[in-house]
Amino acid sequence: MNRFLFLLLSIGFIDAAIAQRMCGTDIYYNNQIKQNPEILQKEIAWNEEAAKPILSKRATKYIIPVVFHVIHLNGEENVSREQILDQIRVLNEDFSLNNPNKSNIRSAFSGLAQDCEIEFRLAQVDPNGNCTDGINRIYSTYTNNSSQTNEEIKYLSNTHWNYLKYLNVYVVTSIQSSSSTTGLLLGYAVFPWATSSLLDGIVMRHDRLGTIGTAAVTGDGGRTLTHEIGHWLGLFHTFQNGCVSQNDGCDDTPPVAETFTNANCPATGNSCTNESPDKLDMWENYMDYSEGTCMSMFTSCQKTRMHNQLTSSTGVRKGLWTSTNLVATGVSKGNTSPQASIGSNTQVVCVGKNVTYYDNSCKATVVSRTWTFAGGSPSNSSAANPVIVYNTPGKYQVKLQVINTNGQNEVIKNDYITVESQNGLNPQYAETFENSNAISVKNSNTTSPPWKIYNAGNLSNTCYYADVVNAAEGEIFSLTLPGINLKTLKNKAPQLSFYTAYAPNSAASQSEVMRISISTDCGKTYKQLFQRLGAGLYYAGAQSTVNFAPTANNQWKLIKIALSDYDTFTNATLRIDLEANAGNAVYIDNINVGSWIAGINDISNIGLKLYPNPAVSAINIEINKEILISKVTINNLAGQLISSQNGNNTNTLSIKNTQNLKGLYLVNVYTNKGISTTRVEFE
Repeated sequence: MNRFLFLLLSIGFIDAAIAQRMCGTDIYYNNQIKQNPEILQKEIAWNEEAAKPILSKRATKYIIPVVFHVIHLNGEENVSREQILDQIRVLNEDFSLNNPNKSNIRSAFSGLAQDCEIEFRLAQVDPNGNCTDGINRIYSTYTNNSSQTNEEIKYLSNTHWNYLKYLNVYVVTSIQSSSSTTGLLLGYAVFPWATSSLLDGIVMRHDRLGTIGTAAVTGDGGRTLTHEIGHWLGLFHTFQNGCVSQNDGCDDTPPVAETFTNANCPATGNSCTNESPDKLDMWENYMDYSEGTCMSMFTSCQKTRMHNQLTSSTGVRKGLWTSTNLVATGVSKGNTSPQASIGSNTQVVCVGKNVTYYDNSCKATVVSRTWTFAGGSPSNSSAANPVIVYNTPGKYQVKLQVINTNGQNEVIKNDYITVESQNGLNPQYAETFENSNAISVKNSNTTSPPWKIYNAGNLSNTCYYADVVNAAEGEIFSLTLPGINLKTLKNKAPQLSFYTAYAPNSAASQSEVMRISISTDCGKTYKQLFQRLGAGLYYAGAQSTVNFAPTANNQWKLIKIALSDYDTFTNATLRIDLEANAGNAVYIDNINVGSWIAGINDISNIGLKLYPNPAVSAINIEINKEILISKVTINNLAGQLISSQNGNNTNTLSIKNTQNLKGLYLVNVYTNKGISTTRVEFE
């Protein structure tokens, strides 16, 4: 059976294994072959090259610079530095045969396990010559169901570093297969003979990265990346071609019958009996589909194949470990002065909480350093990774000076750390966008497109809008609300509500996507609460139109998100994200957090009086003399507008019950100080 036919059959086995966890490399490679059949000829040529013995042996390890591109939405998928370092530890143990579980290798195979003499280190200089910690964090919705077919994550800005200099690892939330498979894809790699400058690298799920953090509960042992790097260095699965002899190009890995034969690591499993001599299945091998905690070894042949990839004059991996590249990527230190660089585990923190800083200085060894932390305690440190506490809200500067015998360098980061109060604002929060100089929501990321003022609104003169028409697909428009104290609304059904105006664009294949997330740690991490697209965003009766903009009040849709699960938090931060998708602009108005609906803001200092209440034929409204009424609206408790009357900039107003209303209603008094809302009962 040829290997290409096996690829097709193996995908069939995977489709049948609905609940299986699997590597997506064969699926990805099969799709590549369908599009470019000449890749098979490159593989054949490489297999012939790999069969040749290595003429000279290196005295030291092959060191490979690595960059982790963490594609995230500020959720748990934005894994910690510590989790990435833990994965590097696992890799270096596995490729040097220092893994603790090597003692569990069965006696039939213990003499075959090899130290592969390969080491992985986080890059310390990026492609532009700047210091890095080898972790490149990119905010993008493509973290969800990252596509094997389109691979958008590899085309995002600054997410693909030169594959001739770095191993690119993409960390995502989930992976969408390029086939009809329904199993859980853990990761996939690009074979070296099938790669290119934009495609190369490894994609993997965040919950399989290392053994701590989000990977702590999966029990994978951090072996997903070990397995995928095997592919990246030219290794096949041990079950490749089934029971065919030397199925994976190695005569010291016994053949395995099928994809998931060894999923449960059977002690005496022997799925193929046609080889001579007959051997047990080697589920200890990193290139099987056994449990990660069972995996514990590479063989001599596998080591040779990987070394051939690293040394072949025709291979793409040959320059990674060279001394020139190790200096260029910062893995090896030069004989020069250091370049100062600051890192931290967060740039947003609650009052009284810790921030861990990292000296990410590069290009030379640092002999001594001096940190200066404005507003921090302690205010100075000489440690490589100091832990600092901030006790007062605000934005603070951080300074680092580094020194060695060749010179010194310093870096200053103004407003680097944002310290938020533990107690949020009053929960009856509202933003009407009527005063453009006092808008309380903030555009979340200076690198993202900003929301802007639009001169029309929901029962008002202005609103905010995301200018999707002039944005690239996938760009995120992000708004962050001030901290909200939800604890004072405990058991009072708090909610976030606002109005949106949006209509489909006939030229767009898909609609824009709106997501709402919440943070309970002052904006350090977020959890998604809500997602709407298509009809979930369109106003009732919306028609396809190009360059839609709202012109009537009935073109606004009320959005409500319950917050009762968070009513124990004194500081909750809400964020509204809008993902562009080549459609129409999205408009937003009357944001409200509280027990009532959008547009309600209880201003207690304007002296509002409403009488009689209950009322029959009319109501009278009075406020303080220095405050002027611009408009009064009456809404039912569902938020629907019942009536609207201009206030003529006076401080008194009488409103007749011309519609013979009965029951409870909300009266919104618009003033030059904001909106005040109260209830009235008509009898």
